Amino acid sequence: MSSIEEFFRDLSFAGGVALFAVVWLGVCFLVARLGGWSRLAEVYPRLGAFDGKRLYLQTAILARGMRYGNSVTIGAGHQGLYLAPLLPFRPGHPPILVPWTEIRVEETRGFWAHGLELKFLRVEDVSLKISPAAGRQLRQWAGDAWPGDAGAYFPSVAPANRGAGREAKAPEGVAIRPQGPLPGRGDRSRGKWFPPRGWR
Repeated sequence: MSSIEEFFRDLSFAGGVALFAVVWLGVCFLVARLGGWSRLAEVYPRLGAFDGKRLYLQTAILARGMRYGNSVTIGAGHQGLYLAPLLPFRPGHPPILVPWTEIRVEETRGFWAHGLELKFLRVEDVSLKISPAAGRQLRQWAGDAWPGDAGAYFPSVAPANRGAGREAKAPEGVAIRPQGPLPGRGDRSRGKWFPPRGWR
């Protein structure tokens, strides 16, 4: 094979790799924008190290049904709720740390499956759906900071952080960027099918 043929072969391979990288980056940023991850990261950025415990390779569903199958690390501690995708999915998905005082927990039930839905005070049209097993573990790690009763899953949890008129305060080391209230789109989660595949 001549040197010219080798050159064009190598150039074609490099071009294919570059094209794949560009498409992958574009898809990651698009999913982050459509699912609301980017908005959560703007309001609840993780600043500094997270010192809580983590569940790895979890499945989560964000806005518009954007499903992260077995690709999200979910953590809980006194600082709040921690979210981070696996490294290959990190473009457009910086780690998130949400104080418990900014979260409301609800039970979701559908025809085929059920789970837990975490809603966010300052990003009202984005929610996070997780499996009951993950929710039970997070509740245990959060302890008294858990944001409230979630029906049959945690009947013993008192709604400690959902008092009317209380101002949400972030724990030390957790930042909440100032932002005005976002227009809600209504609670359209109840009765939706919650895909059970990949639950842990």
